[in-house]
Amino acid sequence: MAAPLVFSEQTAGAGLSFVHDQPLGHRAGPMAGGGAIGDFNSDGYPDLYVIGGGATPDRLYINNGDGTFSDQAARWGIARPHRGVGATVGDYDNDGDDDLFVSSFGPSDEQPGPGHHLLYRNDGNGFVDVAVAAGVAMTTENFEDGYGAAFGDYDLDGDLDLFVGAWHSRPVLGARLFRNEGNGSFTNVTSTSGVFQDSTHAFGAVWADMDGDRFPELLVAGDFGTNRYYRNNRDGTFTELDPGSGLPATQWSIGNAHNGMGTAVADFNRDGLPDWFITAIWPTYAFESEFWGNGLYINHGDHIYSEMSAAVGVNDGGWGWGTSAVDFDNDGWTDLAMTNGWRIYDPVTGANFVNERSYLWRSSHGAHFAEIGESAGLAHTGEGRAMLHFDYDRDGDMDLVILSNEEPLRLYRNDIISAPHAPADANWLQLRFDTHRNPRLAPQGIGAVVTVKARRDTQVQQVTTGGTYLGQSEQVLHFGLGRARRVNRITVHWADGSTTRLRGIRANHRVTVTARCRHDPSVRPRPGDCRR
Repeated sequence: MAAPLVFSEQTAGAGLSFVHDQPLGHRAGPMAGGGAIGDFNSDGYPDLYVIGGGATPDRLYINNGDGTFSDQAARWGIARPHRGVGATVGDYDNDGDDDLFVSSFGPSDEQPGPGHHLLYRNDGNGFVDVAVAAGVAMTTENFEDGYGAAFGDYDLDGDLDLFVGAWHSRPVLGARLFRNEGNGSFTNVTSTSGVFQDSTHAFGAVWADMDGDRFPELLVAGDFGTNRYYRNNRDGTFTELDPGSGLPATQWSIGNAHNGMGTAVADFNRDGLPDWFITAIWPTYAFESEFWGNGLYINHGDHIYSEMSAAVGVNDGGWGWGTSAVDFDNDGWTDLAMTNGWRIYDPVTGANFVNERSYLWRSSHGAHFAEIGESAGLAHTGEGRAMLHFDYDRDGDMDLVILSNEEPLRLYRNDIISAPHAPADANWLQLRFDTHRNPRLAPQGIGAVVTVKARRDTQVQQVTTGGTYLGQSEQVLHFGLGRARRVNRITVHWADGSTTRLRGIRANHRVTVTARCRHDPSVRPRPGDCRR
């Protein structure tokens, strides 16, 4: 029996005081409410960036390392109010600092318009917006759009490319894929890469290698039944597949059966293959039930999946938005959480999702999920949007922050760990990755596939990017170990095909795995690499 799972709200005590302001004047307004986790000052503690949304300035909550945060947005140069929507974190310039991309429709004192997305380059103690110079402000578009975004190294050249989702779906708008040129600039490759369709209402995406060839697929959560599953062809292009058959997608693809909002990738049944979870809308009348509700696609290999949300008990989640797939109780099995809510009443269908509570599903060996949110203390109700997980107090369990639309943010501390040591059946291991000495690897080990063997249990995770809704969680791999006090073996399969192995690692530690030095004269030098 796993240890009891208990969350407690710590918002005020942690120094977090924020109320989202809806970005008025745009259809995105009721759907906004994003943010992201990153270690922006490189002190080893996760920080929190929150989008203000309208007249409210953005917040940058720097982790003080004692369970509290300080808002340093002004000091870091990002305190201006604007019509921000979504955010993602990644070291796009390979200088060792977490940078920040923010989708935005412009300053709060102007009409919404195109060309206002932000790319905040982190210079170590402040941010500089370089979106226009880098080519990702979308200044050439004739209408404003942009929701969730995700950095990812789709061509395995060692730098981070960028996908930006768009809810509008006309050809002049739509989602965009930008290839990182390695010199601080990006090239829009949407039309040549095969990832654009004028019928896609993309809220967000996740990059993950779903077929084991090291090249990440692009999985897009789309509204109005427009989820997309793009197989990476390993030549800079993608092919859309139906995840039900592994064949080229059709209008009635199984992946398009849900109104996708948020998304996550994890190995829920622990068979070594990554699965795909999509949050959506629970049906309000009978004939919709076949196509609505959350989607859980279990991977059988070769891009073939079975939709199992109803079978395992995670299909009904209200009006879903952000989600987190992580082992909250440290028993070795990935759990699920999601937030939801929609204040707009539909008189035709009778849909009413006002004051919906967030959901927390505890996994029973991947075969069934029990919804325990209320009993576990995850008491959030209202207009939840982004849901982000991070171990903000570095105690070995994953905490949650929920960002809402026109409502306060809420921080929920996971109290399964009792200081100073974990309970006997809630041991853990957290892994971070240092790739700066190998210029062919993306920052922070993005794309690495990691196998952890502890006692008789084997877990496989990969360093994915993107996910949730309008945000990004902490970039760390968290392994619950149950009763195991020691990890027998850690195997890291890096995205360049090399391997690192570690043995005899004690549980209840955060470990940094460093990739071997590799000299590659064709790649631009990084600080501290083999040539330095």
